[in-house]
Amino acid sequence: MGVTGCLCSVNGVFGVYLNRVDEELGVCLGSVDGEIGVWLNSVEGEIGVWLNSVEGEIGVWLNSVEGEIGLWLNSVDGEIGMWLSSVEGEIGVWLNSVEGEIGVWLNSV
Repeated sequence: MGVTGCLCSVNGVFGVYLNRVDEELGVCLGSVDGEIGVWLNSVEGEIGVWLNSVEGEIGVWLNSVEGEIGLWLNSVDGEIGMWLSSVEGEIGVWLNSVEGEIGVWLNSV
C-alpha cells in the first residue's frame, strides 16, 4: 500500500490521503516501509484498521471482493487468524504456513 498522491509524505507525516495507484482513501501514518491507519480500498473492496509493513500486515478487515471477514496476521511466509470466507466457502480458525495449514474449518467448495 503505497502513498502515491498522498497527503501523507514518505517521511511519515500523518494525514488524510488518496492513493490513486491502489485507489485507497483513508487516514494514515505512512512511511516508505509501511502504513498505520484506517482505510477504504475500493479496488480490493477492503475496509478496516491495519498495520502494513514491507513483510506483512496485521489488522481487522472486511473484504467484500474476496468475501472474507475476520482478524489476521499476514506475513510473507503465512497467515494466522480467524475468518469467514463466503467466496471460498470456508469458515474457521487456521494457521497457514508455507509448508501447510493447521486449523478448524468447514470448506463447502
